Amino acid sequence: MSTNSRSETVSDEVLMLSASEGDDVAYNALYTRYARRLCGFFVRMLACSIDESKDYVQELFIRVYEHRQHYNGEGFTAWLYSIAYNICKNELRRREVRKRFDSLYSEEETEEQPLPQDTEFLTRMLHNAIDRLPQAHREVFILRYIEERSTAEVAQITDTPEGTVKSRLHYALAAVKEKMKKYNL
Repeated sequence: MSTNSRSETVSDEVLMLSASEGDDVAYNALYTRYARRLCGFFVRMLACSIDESKDYVQELFIRVYEHRQHYNGEGFTAWLYSIAYNICKNELRRREVRKRFDSLYSEEETEEQPLPQDTEFLTRMLHNAIDRLPQAHREVFILRYIEERSTAEVAQITDTPEGTVKSRLHYALAAVKEKMKKYNL
């Protein structure tokens, strides 16, 4: 059996434990499994381009490699998304500081002009509605409904009580529905 076919059947947790002991093949297998999905995660969480998201994925896997000895052998996906989530939080904080500074020297932005109701437009408006959610609501919404993490995993990733996650999801869904109501959705 080749190394590649072996790594395809091995659990994430076993691969990470091997990677923490210096197994570069296991580390590369984890990168291959998760890089594309995490690229999408960063695009949605940070409203960035694919190229920028690839940089964040690289940063993430550098952190995974640097902290591989801290992995405890349980819940690899939640551990990985926790690191990704922290990268997003830090970037959003940096952006907020830049935004405050820039707002001192620039005028108010104008709203996007409405376009015909087509699928691309509606998708863009949905992403816009998600992007306008308060940060805490946007984070749990993306993790739960776009990244398809369970409520328990979202709570673990965000280090938030599960009840709080459920509450934030409720308000996030209500806000998105309200914003999309004008498009008869």
